[in-house]
Amino acid sequence: MCAFRKKVTDVGMRTRKVKKIRKVKKTKTRRTLRGGEYTKNVLGGRLQPCSSAGDKTTGFFRDGSCMTGPTDSGTHVVCAVMTDQFLQFTKSKGNDLITAMPGFPGLKAGDKWCLCALRWREAFDAGKAPPVILESTHESALSYISKKTLMAHEFNKCEFFLYIIIKSIVSLI
Repeated sequence: MCAFRKKVTDVGMRTRKVKKIRKVKKTKTRRTLRGGEYTKNVLGGRLQPCSSAGDKTTGFFRDGSCMTGPTDSGTHVVCAVMTDQFLQFTKSKGNDLITAMPGFPGLKAGDKWCLCALRWREAFDAGKAPPVILESTHESALSYISKKTLMAHEFNKCEFFLYIIIKSIVSLI
């Protein structure tokens, strides 16, 4: 979805690590690199799925995981929970994630989706970044966004459920 990509050379940002991800085999809910090594998330653990059965299938490979590879020019590696504010922001930038199209279900607030690292960072700079699920965000996101920034925007389930309840009550009025 994102048609842009640039290297970040800011002081304090990690340099991009290049992994050979061509030979990837899929297991039930995880992807492993050749040799059985698991792909890592930004916390250093195993990369967890961003979406599950019954959800809208996300990821560059449409397997529910924020995996990346050489053909992923947008680097869809940040697992985020969509907010109305972010969806309107990205639509204003020419990337309409709201409208359903063939092969794309359209998103609404509360959906989990793998975002381009640079789009998330652009939304962060504008004060409109959606919350991030750290366990499902690929470690390569750290080449574009600091770990401290991602951790400050970690998804909080309690806040999310409160948001859904309030939104439901408001829609009934």
